[in-house]
Amino acid sequence: MARVVQKFGGTSLADITLIRNAARRVVAEVKAGNEVAVVVSAMAGTTNQLVAWADEIAGQSNSAEYDGIVSSGEQVSSGLFALAVESLGVPARSWAGWQVPVLTDANHGRARIQKIDAAGIMRDLKAGGGSCWFSGHRAGSPRDDLWPWRIGHNGCGAGIRFECGSLRYLYRC
Repeated sequence: MARVVQKFGGTSLADITLIRNAARRVVAEVKAGNEVAVVVSAMAGTTNQLVAWADEIAGQSNSAEYDGIVSSGEQVSSGLFALAVESLGVPARSWAGWQVPVLTDANHGRARIQKIDAAGIMRDLKAGGGSCWFSGHRAGSPRDDLWPWRIGHNGCGAGIRFECGSLRYLYRC
């Protein structure tokens, strides 16, 4: 058994058919006996639309609200992806960065990952079918605020891979 981290970009999740295709790839890994953690981006075009709406209303005048809006696309992808995997008979859980937790410095709008506590991830991987999902952008700061880390999902995927001791990292976009 291997521990695998897979990352799916927005073009791999652009619609429900593609989400289901990606979910089948993950389920195949789980059925092969592997523990699989997945990092997902927002569906193609979603973040751009959210940014446009926020900019049309107020620009980035309130960074906390702006970041909440922009990060919501990953939450949707994460939840849909978990549902798609569950529909194929494999238990799944979606996690937001702050739930893992991914901890960052307190540089709002450009925070950097300081630590990823993989204990919960590892517990879920070992306990229930070996699959869980992460969405990005928002993590916890030392002050328990939510901050976007803005290093992209490749950085998050690499961090999760390291913390979980994954031997394979499969990037799909």
